[in-house]
Amino acid sequence: MSSNAEWFDKFAKIPTLVTIQETLKLNPADLDKAEHEEQKELLLWYYDRWLPVVAGKHFWRDEIRYFKLLTDTQDVAGKQKVNCTVTSEAFGLLNYENY
Repeated sequence: MSSNAEWFDKFAKIPTLVTIQETLKLNPADLDKAEHEEQKELLLWYYDRWLPVVAGKHFWRDEIRYFKLLTDTQDVAGKQKVNCTVTSEAFGLLNYENY
């Protein structure tokens, strides 16, 4: 996966599932602190590289993810669909853990 290659090139390691989970729990205000630079980069990687793969580019493409939340909905064939369901994100993390 090229997104992991980008992360590896910068930090010489691949983020673990535990690291991802801990980063997602951080207070957003703390990400501006210098000691959280790696977590900030991980969060950006997660939303810009990983979630488009998990949710599908139809639901989490640039014109949606820059202006909407994961939990926002959009019209798909006359039905309101969530941009990224909890189950899609969980399944993506399960796959990540098992790769």
